[in-house]
Amino acid sequence: MNLTFKNDVLKVLTTTKPFVEAPKHVQFDYQALDELSEKVKTRIDATLPERDEEFFSLGDYEKDVQVVFLENVVNFCFWSEEGKEKWKVEYNGAEDDGASALRLVFERAIGEGVPILDAEYLSRLTIDQVRDIFRPSNGAEIPLIEKRHENLVEAGKVLLKKYDGYYSNLLKDSNYDAILITRATIENFKSFNDSYKGVNFYKRAQLNAFDIAQILSDNKITNTESLTAMADYKLPQLLRFMGVLKYSDELASKVDNWELIESGSIEEIEIRSATIWATELISQELRISAGLADRAIWWLSCELDIEQPYHRTYSIYY
Repeated sequence: MNLTFKNDVLKVLTTTKPFVEAPKHVQFDYQALDELSEKVKTRIDATLPERDEEFFSLGDYEKDVQVVFLENVVNFCFWSEEGKEKWKVEYNGAEDDGASALRLVFERAIGEGVPILDAEYLSRLTIDQVRDIFRPSNGAEIPLIEKRHENLVEAGKVLLKKYDGYYSNLLKDSNYDAILITRATIENFKSFNDSYKGVNFYKRAQLNAFDIAQILSDNKITNTESLTAMADYKLPQLLRFMGVLKYSDELASKVDNWELIESGSIEEIEIRSATIWATELISQELRISAGLADRAIWWLSCELDIEQPYHRTYSIYY
């Protein structure tokens, strides 16, 4: 199958393509890819979960944008090491873990009167305040808490300095174009610059633009079809389970035995590159956006009973 594409403004497909064409650790099974395309189509036809299952609304566009942006500022690394309990959050009778728990984190903070949407407050956050904001219901601290602190402080400072405290002003400056929003986010917030030695992934920056586009508003975000897949650890887990990705014996042994995969290693780059391209090819087959294909695969990864572990890499990018 030819790895072709029509549009790659962010150079994600271009820079990841060599790692898919000549892999050392991650191979494609194109027949399995066709089978997964059918599953993705069926999942989309059954309707994906509503936006309010992932985010809550304050009934104000400016504030809703701020919530989605700040959730994506800290949307990374929720897994636990072998034998350890995964971080969980409980609020208002609901308990969740992983990325889905971020909604509870922000809803709880706002419900408790924490001015978490205020850029001035964020710019002065202490690590103890962040630990309280992310306090678990089960005693298991969220991984990389110090990095989440750094990211939130950076977000507050940049929002104050360049956008009058509100991320919605970045949208305005970017003419509500998903690619321009992604670029501006990468350029101004270093925690979103998910690029390694010239290989671009931009997972959180693209996901942020895609998520904000789901907010109902007269300010319609355009050009979301130009976004690529957002390579994390749940998507490749599903792709491997379905037989789309075939790991080398060495890599399979590491992943299955919960060994850490180094951030920026050839193994991690190949896993993420193959994930992007598998999702891209599915999107081409179904004639849908890569973002929609990505979302369907992510939900499938959460809903199916997958035996194989996902790869574990300490990273602020996913």
